[in-house]
Amino acid sequence: RVIPVAIYTPIKFGGVMCSRASLDNYGNFMELGLGVGDVVSVTRNNDVIPRLNRVIEPGDNDPLEAPTECPSCSALLEVRIGKTGSDLVCNNTSDCPAQLVGRTVTMGDKFGFDIDGLGPSVVQDLVNRGYITKPADVFTLQGAGLNLISDTLKANIENAKVQPLHRFIKALGLPDIGIVLATRLANAITDEQIEFTRTVRMAYRESNEAFKAAFENLLTDVKFRTSIEGISGGIAMSVVRSVESPMFEDNFS
Repeated sequence: RVIPVAIYTPIKFGGVMCSRASLDNYGNFMELGLGVGDVVSVTRNNDVIPRLNRVIEPGDNDPLEAPTECPSCSALLEVRIGKTGSDLVCNNTSDCPAQLVGRTVTMGDKFGFDIDGLGPSVVQDLVNRGYITKPADVFTLQGAGLNLISDTLKANIENAKVQPLHRFIKALGLPDIGIVLATRLANAITDEQIEFTRTVRMAYRESNEAFKAAFENLLTDVKFRTSIEGISGGIAMSVVRSVESPMFEDNFS
């Protein structure tokens, strides 16, 4: 998602100087009709997050237009309308640097592989230098790329290589699959009542390739996925499209 951010004259809230506010989504940006020079109302949600609420006095300039190209890769943006609003979305999942950074950071967050120290700035540097072309590259850094990170982060990456199944599923970065749904999926996969479990277990014993194939088949089984609480048909199909993409195949291998 491309998130609009408003930059305004700095103002102090409770001792904190603020000058930026996220506009949540594309729909919010369009509704506000912001233009350069507008006088705006800003508050802090829960005394923490600055929020731009409305235009008090319009300036002399025309309303700003939303971008049509991704600021990271220049791909054409799509307006995607959801239940709670609309977003500008970049669909260039295989070649967008910003998405690569986001997916890599998400893979290593506390609900995924829990790699402390693998933050946006570290990942951005590794991506810019070409040492990370897919999230899984974090686990195979060598030479100059490995020298760019601290010894502590190296140890954390090594320790993260063994994870329970629910964290592994969450770390894959599948659409709308957070830690709760990842845990339900993992529980279903390991439930003896679920047909396919035996196949997965046998394949795992035989070879990694066999397990990989069995696991991918399970993720693309819409009937199985929609049998799990919280996974709608729409989410299931989004996951299928993700798993079948060349980018997922390359990363999962």
